[in-house]
Amino acid sequence: MADRASSPDICVLAESDEPLSRRAVYTRVVIIVAALALVGGGIAIAVVVLTQSPVETSSFAEGKSGFNSSTSTMGTKGTEIAPNTTMVTPTTASPTTTPNNTVATPTTTPNNTVATPTTTPHTTVATPTTTPHTAVAPTTATPTTTPHTTVTPTTATPTSKPNTTSVSTAVPVLTGLGHILPKHMFLDAFPNAHPLYTYENLLAMAAKYPEFASTGDVTADRREVATFLGHVALESGDLRFVEELKVSTMCQESPEYPCAPGKQYHGRGAIQLSWNYNYKDFGKVANIELVQFPELVATDPDLLWWSALWYSNDDRWNGNIHKVVGRPGGFAYVTFMINGGLECGLNPSNKKSEATRIANYVKFCSMLGVDPGDNLSCQTAAYPPKNLWIDPPTKRL
Repeated sequence: MADRASSPDICVLAESDEPLSRRAVYTRVVIIVAALALVGGGIAIAVVVLTQSPVETSSFAEGKSGFNSSTSTMGTKGTEIAPNTTMVTPTTASPTTTPNNTVATPTTTPNNTVATPTTTPHTTVATPTTTPHTAVAPTTATPTTTPHTTVTPTTATPTSKPNTTSVSTAVPVLTGLGHILPKHMFLDAFPNAHPLYTYENLLAMAAKYPEFASTGDVTADRREVATFLGHVALESGDLRFVEELKVSTMCQESPEYPCAPGKQYHGRGAIQLSWNYNYKDFGKVANIELVQFPELVATDPDLLWWSALWYSNDDRWNGNIHKVVGRPGGFAYVTFMINGGLECGLNPSNKKSEATRIANYVKFCSMLGVDPGDNLSCQTAAYPPKNLWIDPPTKRL
């Protein structure tokens, strides 16, 4: 009984030892697996570190001075590897999209990667498909039209050449006359003027005499214009006629001043240029043979005005209108220079003409804003004058 009684105890011990042995085996297996897992994890970490070390080295090489100093510190620690606080190695699986600070190669390339992206960012190294704004030599297409900054603009050649020789089409030169007598005033003064009497031609011809109405004396200059217009208005019927209605030969022939056969030298133009010697003298100035063709003075729009301005600015036997018009009594003396004894003196044959001249002169003085002065009539005992207002005489009338 003692044997049987002790036998179960032994069996119990034997049965109890078997489970203990299995537990020990299981425990050892678990420990071994855990150790293998740790070893495998360390190997994986080592592989990751070894594979990423070139990138980190490149990152450190490309980094700022702070990274360089960190690398130097790692070198002074011997074999100890300093922890990299700037890089985080995730233990989870690689994401499908890699953020900018990850080490693993993402499926889509961020802006700071070296690989050629599918769409070209502005900071990529690879040649972009489209030229970025920061490119050194952008492939800008040549414009089809020349910009305004070009040195030689491609202006089209005009189809017609401008006429620079015609006085009537030239831009008026603002002489003293142009400033004193604007165009609107001229048109108001002569509303029924002949079409050949143009304002533009008047200014162009006045420019040939730069001192005409340009002395700088405002009163004298305005009176000179009023005198010119007053006599022109009387001679041409307020610019309605280009030549005298009552024609005649008016030839006083001499070896120096001949007359052409069949030609008449009656009044033509704004001042009604008369007599063959005046036609010849004016023709020399205009470089035209007016003795042979006196009718040109009535048909050429330049000669219409030029003849009157020449007569008012040229020296002649009894003086120069431009030089005497500014003197006291100058208007009366100009009337004497133009028509002499026909209108001047105590008993002239044509008293009414002088009255019309004076009325015209006073009207134009009022229009130009200047006082006409005194002693406007030449129908006094002072005419004909004993001493001519010459300085000195060079021409004859």
